[in-house]
Amino acid sequence: MPIRGRGVSDLRKLPRAADLQTRIEPLDAQGRELQVLVGVDGFLDERIEMGRPDDVTIRLFWPDGISRDRERARRALALIAEHPLWYAGVMLERMYWMLKIAGEPGPYYGTAGINCTPQKCLPETQNGGLISAAVTVLGSVQSVYRYLAVILAALGIAAGVIQFRHSACILLSVVLYYLVSSSAGHTELRYVLPMHAVLVVFSGFALDRLIAVFRPQIDDD
Repeated sequence: MPIRGRGVSDLRKLPRAADLQTRIEPLDAQGRELQVLVGVDGFLDERIEMGRPDDVTIRLFWPDGISRDRERARRALALIAEHPLWYAGVMLERMYWMLKIAGEPGPYYGTAGINCTPQKCLPETQNGGLISAAVTVLGSVQSVYRYLAVILAALGIAAGVIQFRHSACILLSVVLYYLVSSSAGHTELRYVLPMHAVLVVFSGFALDRLIAVFRPQIDDD
């Protein structure tokens, strides 16, 4: 279904970043941010420039896909240059959704996957018994970790920088690379899974440090 709205030329006339964000946020069912840059039905400004009526088919990369794509990029960069603070806010919001792996997924960033349950992961013949109980426990641990993952990773980063500065900074550079590069344009959670793998390392280090802190107290008791 086509999007109803205006082209980039109209967006540039908006005086406030709040108004601009309101106009830029609406997306189609597949969440394609590119629609914002190309107009009402997906290609309004391009139809006008090429003199093509509404009943003539225009696709994303046809006709003249390369030149049109370069023009879209030019308009996008011009829009960002005019509203840098607004776009920084957009990037921060994207970073938030890339780090969010618990609760409801973002509107178009994808999901971190399902929680393990016997009903979802085992055939009906194995629902019940020891294997089913083990999967239930695993799913419970998974749920708890999802909500604590970012907190544990932050603690692990802090402890790692203090204790193993060079190694921690090398790993942290991977996280920063994915956050910055992926938030500059549209991304999905599946594309930043390598970053989450590194965050698991930091989370594990945080757990190790917490155990080391509380172990002497347990031994004393």
